[in-house]
Amino acid sequence: MSAITDAKDALKAVLSPHITTYTYVDARPMPPCVTIASGSPYIESGITFGSFKLNLSLELTMQTGANDRVTEELDTNIDDVLVLLVNAGYSVENVSQFYAMEANNTQYLSVSITCSTVISL
Repeated sequence: MSAITDAKDALKAVLSPHITTYTYVDARPMPPCVTIASGSPYIESGITFGSFKLNLSLELTMQTGANDRVTEELDTNIDDVLVLLVNAGYSVENVSQFYAMEANNTQYLSVSITCSTVISL
């Protein structure tokens, strides 16, 4: 496998015991879930020779429901995911504002969490 795939799989291993996690854009996601997507820029030069900074965007998507309940659940899941990322050694850049993600002809409340890790090729 590639270093990029290994890094995504390692991140999935950190998150999946706590929330459904996809390393690809699923055609029929089952919220609440996290989709690991490429960040922008996807890869940058690292600090040392042969290392690279891999930027990832985690799309955290919630189930549909009453706005107050879903918003509170999203905030709780953001807290949980951030703690998992930091404890696993990932750098967290930011969390976007809430947005409506559409899938399966339904809109889901979502946020993007931008994080990064160092990989070696």
